[in-house]
Amino acid sequence: LKMLSRTGCSSHILFTSINASKKEVLCFQIQRSMRIAASGTGGRSSVSGVSATLFGSTGFLGRYVTNRLGRSGSQVVVVSRSGDLSTRHLKIMGDLGQIIPMDFSLKDKETMIPFLERSNTVVNCMGRFWGTRNYTLEQVHVEGPKLIAELSKELGVETFIHVSALGASKNSPNAFLRSKGLGEEAVRKAFPDAIIVRPGLMLGQEEKFLNWHAQFHRFYGVCPMFYNDEALLSPVYVGDVASAIQRIALNPYDHYGKTFEIVGEKTYTQSDLLNLLIKASEIDPAIVNLSPFLSKLFGKLCDYIPDYFLLGDFSSERVGLFADDNVKSNEPGVLGLTDLGINPTPLEGISRTYLSMWRRGSPFAIDLSNKSIFKDNN
Repeated sequence: LKMLSRTGCSSHILFTSINASKKEVLCFQIQRSMRIAASGTGGRSSVSGVSATLFGSTGFLGRYVTNRLGRSGSQVVVVSRSGDLSTRHLKIMGDLGQIIPMDFSLKDKETMIPFLERSNTVVNCMGRFWGTRNYTLEQVHVEGPKLIAELSKELGVETFIHVSALGASKNSPNAFLRSKGLGEEAVRKAFPDAIIVRPGLMLGQEEKFLNWHAQFHRFYGVCPMFYNDEALLSPVYVGDVASAIQRIALNPYDHYGKTFEIVGEKTYTQSDLLNLLIKASEIDPAIVNLSPFLSKLFGKLCDYIPDYFLLGDFSSERVGLFADDNVKSNEPGVLGLTDLGINPTPLEGISRTYLSMWRRGSPFAIDLSNKSIFKDNN
C-alpha cells in the first residue's frame, strides 16, 4: 500500500485479500488525497506522506522549497513550461525518483490534471515583478492561481499552499501588490482552506536586490536608494520561507485557512541592507538618494532599456515597492515564523556567505586580522 501511494497511483485502487478457509473478502479503497503514515528518520530516504506538486519550482523560492521537501522524504512534481533543461538540476534534491519534472501550460488546464490528481499537496510559488506579452501580472498572479486552486479542489487535493507577498492588497497602488492581493482573493474563493504565505523581501544566494546593487556598483560606481531611502523593510532569509512552507506541508491540519506573514527578526532601510553588502564585500560605493520622481523615472528606464545597461530584474513595479513601508501587518489572526517553531536566520551572518563574491580580487581577498568586519553595527 505504501509503495502504491508513493508512486501516485490513480484515485481508486482495489486491494483484495481472500481468506481461503473462511471465504472472506477484504477490500480497501485508497483515495488519491489520503496520506500514508510517515516512516523513517525524516531524511531524504524516508517517507513523509507528502506527494506535492510545486508550481514555480525553477524560481528563486521554488528551488529552496524543492530542496526542503525533497530532503524530508516527500515526492515532488516540479512543473515548468520551459522544458527539461530548466528542472533537471532539481532532481538531485530528493531521493531517486522522488523529484519528478513535468511540463505544463498555465493556459491549458488539461496539462495540469495528470499530476494534480495524484497529489495531496499543491504549492504555488509562481510570481514575477513585471508582465510580458505572453503572461501579464494578472495571468500569473490571479487567473493562473485561481485555475490551479479550482482544479485542486475539484480533484480532491488535501492541502493548497499559495505564496503571495508581504503587503499584498487588492487596493494597492502598486500593480504587483494589487495583483497578488487579487490572487489571494481568487484562491480563497476557489479553495477556502487554502494556506496563504506572504514573505517579505527575500535575501539569499541568488537574490536580486543586494546582488543587483553590487553588480550595478561594479559597472557604474554608485548604488541608488529609491524614494529617498525612507521606507522600512522586513527582509527574510529565503531558506526560512522554504522551511515554513515545508513545515506547513508536513503538518497542515492546524493551519487550514490561515495566513502567514514571513519576515525576519529586524526591520531595515535600504541603506541598512546596503551596509550588509559593504561589510561583506568591502566595497565603497557612492550612495545616491533618488527622489520619488527620479525613482519612477529609473523604474521606467528599467522597463524599456535592455537588461545589459541596467543589469536586470528591476522594473517600475519593483522600484515602486520601496515607496512605502513593507513590514508585517497588524491584521488579526496572521501568523509568523515563530508560530511554526522557526527562529529567523540573522541576515548579518547569512549575507556574508554569498556577498563575499563581490570583493575585489577574489572572495577570499580579506584581511582576517581585521576582526571588526565580523561584528555587527547593531
